[in-house]
Amino acid sequence: MAAPVIQFKRGIFSNLPGLRIGEPGFTTDKYDLYVGIDSTTENNKFFGSHRYWTKETTTVGSGVNLVEGTNNGANSITLKAPASIGSDVSYTFPGSAVDQGYLRTNSSGTLTWESGVNTSGVSTIAFLQATTANVSAAATVGTDLSVNRNLTVSGGITGAVNNAGVGTVAFLQATTVNVSAAATVGTNLTVLGGITGAVNNAGVGTIAFLQSTTVNVSAAATVGTNLSVNRNLTVSGGITGNLNATGVSTASHLQSTTVNATGIITASSFRGADFRDTDGSLVPLVGVQTGGGHNGLVTAFKFVGTGLESYQVANEVAIITIAGVAASTYTTSELVTATQNQAAFTVSAGYQEGFVDVYLNGLRLVTNTDYTASDGSLVNLTTGVNAGDELEFVTFKSLGNIIAVQNFKTAGDILMTGFSTSTKVFEALGGAKIAGITTTSQLTATTANVSAAATVGTNLSVNENLTVLGGITGAVNNAGVGTVAFLQSTTVNVSAAATVGTNLSVNRNLTVSGGITGNINASGVSTITQLQATTVNAVGVITASQFSGSGAGISSNTIPILALDIAGGTALSTLTQNDLLIVADEGTGNIRKITADQMSQYVLGGAGGATLPALKVTGLSTFVSDVSAEANLTVAGGITGRLNSVGVSTISFLQSTTVNISAGATVGGTLSVSTGANITGGETTLSSATVSDLTSGRVVIAGASGALTDSTNLTYGNNGLIVGAGGANITGISTFSSNVIISGDLVVNGTTTQINTVQTTVEDTLLELQMVDGSAPSSDTNKDVGLIMNYYDTQARKAAFFWDDSASLFVLASTVSESSGVVTPSTYGGLEIGSLYVNDCAGASQVISCSGTTRSLENIVVDGGSF
Repeated sequence: MAAPVIQFKRGIFSNLPGLRIGEPGFTTDKYDLYVGIDSTTENNKFFGSHRYWTKETTTVGSGVNLVEGTNNGANSITLKAPASIGSDVSYTFPGSAVDQGYLRTNSSGTLTWESGVNTSGVSTIAFLQATTANVSAAATVGTDLSVNRNLTVSGGITGAVNNAGVGTVAFLQATTVNVSAAATVGTNLTVLGGITGAVNNAGVGTIAFLQSTTVNVSAAATVGTNLSVNRNLTVSGGITGNLNATGVSTASHLQSTTVNATGIITASSFRGADFRDTDGSLVPLVGVQTGGGHNGLVTAFKFVGTGLESYQVANEVAIITIAGVAASTYTTSELVTATQNQAAFTVSAGYQEGFVDVYLNGLRLVTNTDYTASDGSLVNLTTGVNAGDELEFVTFKSLGNIIAVQNFKTAGDILMTGFSTSTKVFEALGGAKIAGITTTSQLTATTANVSAAATVGTNLSVNENLTVLGGITGAVNNAGVGTVAFLQSTTVNVSAAATVGTNLSVNRNLTVSGGITGNINASGVSTITQLQATTVNAVGVITASQFSGSGAGISSNTIPILALDIAGGTALSTLTQNDLLIVADEGTGNIRKITADQMSQYVLGGAGGATLPALKVTGLSTFVSDVSAEANLTVAGGITGRLNSVGVSTISFLQSTTVNISAGATVGGTLSVSTGANITGGETTLSSATVSDLTSGRVVIAGASGALTDSTNLTYGNNGLIVGAGGANITGISTFSSNVIISGDLVVNGTTTQINTVQTTVEDTLLELQMVDGSAPSSDTNKDVGLIMNYYDTQARKAAFFWDDSASLFVLASTVSESSGVVTPSTYGGLEIGSLYVNDCAGASQVISCSGTTRSLENIVVDGGSF
């Protein structure tokens, strides 16, 4: 339907008048829409403007615009939908604000304010953006993990890691690692595609390409080409080759052909002809001298232990007097997250003045320059730090005689003998060699070598291979589940559930009370109460009371038919008489065997013969005995011999190329003969007959040689006898008491044609009026042309629909008079129609339509005017 055009009252905003109730008005300069309520300008109601939304396109979603004050400009903030949405989504905002909060949505779209994320269980988060996230158990990240501060993971990370801070990860297996700040790798780091960001390497790493803000390498490193460093470079093992540094570099040992540095180079010692500044002048040497000689250049001194008596500098030489140092020390480490502008921090473990180091976001601060620490508990920074910054306080303490240690941590290997009890965590990230620890509540180590018997009070958690020479008694569990990556033992007794990640190989008897799932390779004899396995490879004997799966139901002397691999057998192209077939005894159900010959005798000839619902015989032309058919019998080539249908010599249906009947035959149904039939003898009586070459409705006449024929010129039907070409010659006046049908034209030569009927039906599609002797008029007749209708309304009246010759209009009148072909209306009539079409200056189109109970305007302009 072509909708009508409705033009609102319109004009510029300054001319907007008071609109009547419900009357719309549109401003052409601001594009605003108003609706009136009481014909006053001040009460016109504003309903919308294009300024407050952005319409969607084929590739971009729509949005709602929040526009600034008109005095400030026309800028706006847009809340925009994405270009593609799977289904309708609604978001419900919280009722009140939260300071420094961020919005978080649930699966229903309900938004809440959040200020941090804490999880104490196992959590799966599709997307996490938080200032601080504390995860005390396993965590699964659906996509990449992006961290702007330190990331410490004790259990390892699998997947992609994006780290903008300093991160410590025990184990990392990732397709892509993007590290924007410092990162520490405990073992070898092999990167094929290059690294961007900071790298801390405690092992030997091979990197195809390294572009990093900070690189800390604690072991040997080889750089294939020149090493270019824009910031500090710290190397403990020495550098061979060229070194270009534009920042500040620290190297404990540097062996290089050429060193180009635009900043400051600090080292414990320098070896070379001389050291010069950028202006060519010699750099003064600052170093340490002992009784054994010069020990190299230093930039700062760090004193540990007890016994420091005095320190003085004379003639550019620092003289340090130390009475003695404790035989052993240990360190404590405390990590604190700062608030905004925080400068004072309390070290909960305490410290001895001069024996505390402070690190800000992984960078060591300078004592008495960046911080002061003198009272044994408080550390004061010179400048307050930012919120979220991490500070680490490392204190150095005398170990003394150890009686009980709740938490003991060492950076390297430690050999410990004589431990009787360790009630807390024993952690040795660099490896632990234990000879005689009776009880360890919990042991966490990268490598643990136990040379004697060991008793584990609770579960033993192993992330790598576990090799036990003397056997394990008790459960071997990882978080309560019996899973061991590798187990090699003389005897294994497992009292609870156990899971074997790969194949289980047993050289002796294997006794399992709870069942086994997976593959089993056994070279001996195994007894299993319940076995559930994908594959069982056994060179010995497998004994079971019952099998499930592909061999389900197999028991003594019984094999279910479903357990037999029939489809996997070798196919036979033919059967011989002595081939064996398997049958089940009807009475006992026992399996019996018969030969193929016995089966053919039973089916085709034995036990009373064979009754076949259908039989198709090809290539066979002779039956040695009678053929009895209880249903239709179709023979393509003819039948010779006797044909019986249950002993009766009457055939209900016969289809044959040739049928020779030497005696009488009775056809119960239709006799179909395709090449004609010659019936001789006496007169043939037919109860009914159909001649296929005659036409329905025609009169049958005798043709040549007495053949029956018909003619198109003589037909008979519901309208009686019809004579075609040649017609019927009727002379004189005839009166027809019934219907008369004239197939040709009817020409009436007279002045008046009067039809005295109740109803006249005209099949003509066009009816021409005012023809002059069968032709169109050649001049104006000054007569009206149309239809005059007589009716009675208190008196005889005439209504007319005609072409008014004088006005050149169609006229519809309910009361007219007529004189000499001129119609004069006295009352014009109404018009009741279903729709209205107009063909005018705008073209041909519909202007009034109706659908259901609604009447509509179309292709018409309803103009509200302008202001």
